[in-house]
Amino acid sequence: MRKIRLDFCDFAPNFRKTNNYLFKLLSERFEVELCEQPDFLIYSCYGDSHRLHSGVKIFYSWESDLPDYNECDYSLACVKVDDPRHLQWSHYAINGTGAELVKQNDDPLQILASKKKFCSFVVGGYNPRKNGNRVEFFKRLSKYKQVDSGGKKFNNI
Repeated sequence: MRKIRLDFCDFAPNFRKTNNYLFKLLSERFEVELCEQPDFLIYSCYGDSHRLHSGVKIFYSWESDLPDYNECDYSLACVKVDDPRHLQWSHYAINGTGAELVKQNDDPLQILASKKKFCSFVVGGYNPRKNGNRVEFFKRLSKYKQVDSGGKKFNNI
């Protein structure tokens, strides 16, 4: 089995270098050695330490961040980039299968009737360097409370 020297950096604080999809996938075909002077560095958008490394740099993101090819050699992300160095890779493909997304026999009205509390929102184009207000928006949205006024429900802060 061919050996590759690999490292990860600039990921979220809870990221585990040996317990992630890419490490497990590469370990199936290669003998992976984690080291500080890697041949391949896989980095994300949560820092700048990737700039200190030499060797092949691979940008990896689950968000809508675009790769900067002045800083990386290749990229993996869920965004579409018209460049042969990029692989568009949907987030669900990393954390499950497409079949898990398809619901065959769900009754939407029955699901809705069973819900007592529900809140959801989707934010597009998130980039922690440019618009870190997603967390602030969530905190403010979470302050809403549902109040009952004679059988009619109203949202109130």
